[in-house]
Amino acid sequence: MRAPGAEHGPGPIAVAQNPRPGGSSSMIGLKRRSPGDLRRSGLEGVTAVALIGSLAGCGRPVEPIDPVAAIDAAAAGEEAVLATDRPTALIAESVPEIRAVLPTAPQPSSLAVSADGRLLAVGDKRGVALWDLEPPAHRATLQGQPALVSAVAFDPSGRTLATVGYESSPEFAAVLMRWDTGALGTGRVVLKSPDQIATMRFSPDGSTLVLGTEDEEDAGRVAFLDVESGELEVLGATLKTTVSRLAVAPAGDRVAASSWRTVNYSDQGELVLFDSSSKEEVARPGSGIGRINDLAFSPDGTTLAVACQRPGGEWTVLRFDAATGAAREPVDTPSVEVSSLAFSPDGSLLAMGAHDGAIRLLELGSGAMLQGPSYHRGAAVLLAFSPDGRTLLSAALDRQVALWDVPLLQKTGRAGASAAGKE
Repeated sequence: MRAPGAEHGPGPIAVAQNPRPGGSSSMIGLKRRSPGDLRRSGLEGVTAVALIGSLAGCGRPVEPIDPVAAIDAAAAGEEAVLATDRPTALIAESVPEIRAVLPTAPQPSSLAVSADGRLLAVGDKRGVALWDLEPPAHRATLQGQPALVSAVAFDPSGRTLATVGYESSPEFAAVLMRWDTGALGTGRVVLKSPDQIATMRFSPDGSTLVLGTEDEEDAGRVAFLDVESGELEVLGATLKTTVSRLAVAPAGDRVAASSWRTVNYSDQGELVLFDSSSKEEVARPGSGIGRINDLAFSPDGTTLAVACQRPGGEWTVLRFDAATGAAREPVDTPSVEVSSLAFSPDGSLLAMGAHDGAIRLLELGSGAMLQGPSYHRGAAVLLAFSPDGRTLLSAALDRQVALWDVPLLQKTGRAGASAAGKE
């Protein structure tokens, strides 16, 4: 890995860098404490344990942090905060479109909703908090989870939760664990790696865990972990820097990976499509695009949406054919940075979270862009729909997770669009 520098791309395990005025916090790479070597047949010094049960979900990086420095500081008492020292009371709000607002301790790094819509897991640099959603109430904070969590994921039954956190003793390592949500106790280590796991996704059947990482030459890598055998396969195709975003198509036939880095004050993004069966590269769409904030496949698996900068620097949501990588008509978005994306389960809506905190819904049938009422006071960096599509969860840098009533949000957005059209 390179020593941290401005030319390096983002990753959830990164050295803190001052936020750019008017923009999201940028991230640069972390120099490992111990050597690691990603190889096609496995990882040197990595222990892989079979993961019982199928998993699904992803984690997305948010806050630029140096995990080694943060862990060492906490051990020295500089930031000694117990995982249980976090707010758990619901936040009062007066926005009718919001069902409830949940607090997070520091800024959230990842979230996941169980397949039955009953549980929410929120990861941050203090650990993982588990919430009941019906009705909203704090259930537990995981004990024994290494801090600086970059990813959380539920299995399809909702009875198993997988997490990725980081430890620095005796050596720096990314630690993937699994938890029984019905009887939370000591988590079980599934994978321990000396390399960053910048992001992760699971195949739809839960048999394979897709990892985004980098090798010792700082090239971004995509790896497939068989959760039954523990066998790890690292793909030959590389990206220029750490894979910071992953998306897996609903049918499991395609994987999209992205990274970006800053070179000479210019953000340069890279997007790669892989065939999940052959493990071969299919396409590198979006030539010349800048920073990439998020990726999402449509529920029918035909379209890949990408929140990114155009070559000229303006923000947009590009769309590509998921099978070939061919460009499709981009989304006509307002001139604001799009920080996060999520398709509704029925494919009728594309939700967008903005750097200014705004939540917008694109009605894919009519093409109407609906804006919700103002609420978040920081970038809306994580989005997720409930399985029934009636609730949209938005996690923002104001350290709050809002539960939006989607039908009411649509109604308000349509009324606002109609009023604007009459002016």
